[in-house]
Amino acid sequence: MDLSVAACDMTGRREVAYGEDRTYVTASVVKVAVLAAVLLRARDAGRWLTAEEERLSAAMIERSDNDAATALGPRQAVWRGWTRRMRGWG
Repeated sequence: MDLSVAACDMTGRREVAYGEDRTYVTASVVKVAVLAAVLLRARDAGRWLTAEEERLSAAMIERSDNDAATALGPRQAVWRGWTRRMRGWG
């Protein structure tokens, strides 16, 4: 059985992970959250998406392209501040 688990306290001071070196294909619902984070990061920087971000975002959403989602995640550091963003979304 493949298993990965991660947890962090809500203050962001401690985190623990098991199986963090494993990779998985994510469900497409995660791609919507990745797109939202990419758009918010651009907005916060006072800009629109770069041509590359726009190309990858379109591929990720329109064709459910996992490689595009992977490229956007680390490139944009979308997971940084994720808890704060999710709280802001309600």
